[in-house]
This record gives sequence, C-alpha cells and structure tokens, in this order.
Amino acid sequence: MSYMGRILVALGIAAAVAAPAMAEEGCQAMLQKLDAAMQTAQLADEAKKTVDEMKAKAEEALKAGDEAGCTKAATEALKAAGAMPAEEGK
Repeated sequence: MSYMGRILVALGIAAAVAAPAMAEEGCQAMLQKLDAAMQTAQLADEAKKTVDEMKAKAEEALKAGDEAGCTKAATEALKAAGAMPAEEGK
C-alpha cells in the first residue's frame, strides 16, 4: 500500500471512531439547551407535557446509542419549548 493509501485508511478509521462520540455530544448539547430553555419558559401544561415526553425519549435514545432518535426527539422538545423555530432542524 502506498504512503497516501495508508494515510487515507488512517483518516477513515479516525473518522469512524470519532463520529459516534461527536454525534453524542451534539444530542447532549441539544438536551442542555433544552434544560436552559425550560428554566425561563412559560408553557401551558400540554406543551410542558410534550417537552417532558420528548426529552425522556431523547434521553432513552441517547443511552441506547441511537443518535438519530435522540436528535429527532430533542428537536421536537426544543420546538415545543419554543427554543427552536418550527422550520429549523428539518
């Protein structure tokens, strides 16, 4: 294998190893943003219930290693909390 080929393989391995950790931090950051938003949010009971349900789903997905599921639920929670415009995160 050529020198350039070895570099490309090493970069590919590094990206594969780093991607899950970076993705988890992304969803974790969204959950932290949600917690901060909920400190000052004044929501109707139904909206608060939706936020709590979506946050619980996001946390479950995060624990299970399901980054896409975590991100989706966290996005819905942020929208319900008014911390993200409805068109953002599509």
